[in-house]
Amino acid sequence: MYMCIYGMDSPGGYQLVGRTLPIWNKYLKNSQFSTGQPWLLRFFDQVRFYPVSEQELEQQREAFREGAHANPH
Repeated sequence: MYMCIYGMDSPGGYQLVGRTLPIWNKYLKNSQFSTGQPWLLRFFDQVRFYPVSEQELEQQREAFREGAHANPH
């Protein structure tokens, strides 16, 4: 089974499984991104999805944008 993770909101042909934190950051405000590598995921990273409320997702996205997000899982 394959799944595609889009780097930004966009139309596409895959079924939408859910939404995530940003995985692309060309502005490098967040310490999880490094110079020359504005993407969050690396080869062979394992991604795990879990359910959250709309409010929790928005709070996590805001914290991530500010560089204050800590992965709870």
